[in-house]
Amino acid sequence: MGATLGTGTTLAFGTSTFSVEITDVQWGDQTREAINSSHLGTTNDHTFIPASLVDHGEVSFTYHYDGTDDVDALIAADAETVTITDPSTSTSNAFSAFCVGHRRSYAMVDKMTGEVRLKVTGAITQDITP
Repeated sequence: MGATLGTGTTLAFGTSTFSVEITDVQWGDQTREAINSSHLGTTNDHTFIPASLVDHGEVSFTYHYDGTDDVDALIAADAETVTITDPSTSTSNAFSAFCVGHRRSYAMVDKMTGEVRLKVTGAITQDITP
């Protein structure tokens, strides 16, 4: 399988009206705890069992900031469905998330940008359409 481009990828919010020109999307670490199952009779090496719960981490995205984006409403909002669609692989990922962070960047003689961090809560539903 060869490399694919991210061009055309979209990120859509289910209920809020936050809509911007996104330049990149980054998935954070998805983790599952390892529970130490060692006991007094264990010899030489620790033993572990996998926890049953998965933390799907955060999704962040960078966008063109133009001063009119209603980030205050986004960061104050409840969790909502977010869908990331990649047309080059015909894949979409839908999940519930809420905004946990936002920052802006103003650079001299360069475009202004913003970055939003979303905390994923619950499962991720992946749809692969051939």
